[in-house]
Amino acid sequence: MKQLTLFSASFWSKVLVLSLFSGVSGFAQIGGKDAFQFLQLPASAHVAGIGSENVSVRDRSVGTVWQNPALLSDTMNHDLMMTVHPYYAGVFHSHLQYATKIKNSGLWSFGLAYFNYGKIDQTLPNGTSVGTYNPNEFAVSATKSHTIGLFSIGGTLKLAASQITSDYNAAALLVDAGGSFKHPKQDWTVGLVVKNIGFPLKNYYKDADITMPFDVQLGTTFKPAHLPLRISVTAQKLYQFDISYNDPALNKQVTFDGSAEIKEESVLSKGFRHMVIGAELLLSKNFHFRVGYNSLIRRDLRLQTKAGVAGISWGFMLRVKRFEFSFTRAYYHVAGGTNYIGLVVNTSDLFGRKNK
Repeated sequence: MKQLTLFSASFWSKVLVLSLFSGVSGFAQIGGKDAFQFLQLPASAHVAGIGSENVSVRDRSVGTVWQNPALLSDTMNHDLMMTVHPYYAGVFHSHLQYATKIKNSGLWSFGLAYFNYGKIDQTLPNGTSVGTYNPNEFAVSATKSHTIGLFSIGGTLKLAASQITSDYNAAALLVDAGGSFKHPKQDWTVGLVVKNIGFPLKNYYKDADITMPFDVQLGTTFKPAHLPLRISVTAQKLYQFDISYNDPALNKQVTFDGSAEIKEESVLSKGFRHMVIGAELLLSKNFHFRVGYNSLIRRDLRLQTKAGVAGISWGFMLRVKRFEFSFTRAYYHVAGGTNYIGLVVNTSDLFGRKNK
């Protein structure tokens, strides 16, 4: 009887919300195929503010290494990032990321991502309530990078775990592999990353067929000389060209002979679904304003009659003494958005240690 509690409508509705609002076509999630979708959420308010996907922006913010391990650099030594993200329907997401040099091993970054679905009613097949449960997921990570001239390569090892109930839980081992190129003279960076290559260590139940949230992303960030503007363009889901969901109930059109056919998206429209565009206005070293556009989120989560601000995000960074505060408002649907609140602090400054 316990097995049937997995089909709680409230739980799967929250899983669907997560899979959709992570910027993926989450329709397979209900079938139990895809797991650990929370790994696709941005770790920092910075990345969330410029479209939620970015593999090329070089900044002091250590949260960028979650997007591309090759972005880890010595400027992040002793940086600690903390992000809180109240999600939809009582769901809560948070992330910690820290970078430090280890003797005889160089600079490393360690992370903890946590996702909580909130309290959910546990019911029998006849609808009788037998209590509540609190599904949650988390991942711990370790990142290392190496620079050779103008190129950097890096890797992140992740151990992810998911617990729905005490009887239903899963674990997986995953790897991100990334590279980046920095122009020797211009403020221009290119990044490439293959994300979440992995396999389950433990399935929810015997013979369960789950897959990892695999992705391939390519992006570039450029700051024109003498302009306080930084622009990023990122292409996601490059392992598959057509990532559109063509709902036959919404995309029917009647031909001249009276028959109905499904209206297909154009090649250009399908290609643009992959694109994420972000811009940052660098008004001073202590204040940045950010805006982002995620085409996939906007196209998949818009209403049939209007899109509103779905797929749009905006935010800012404010640096006060040793503390860097970030805020982002990301809109996933016309019904509203979510907030990311972040703090970055250098612990060597905070506790009076010297960077080495």
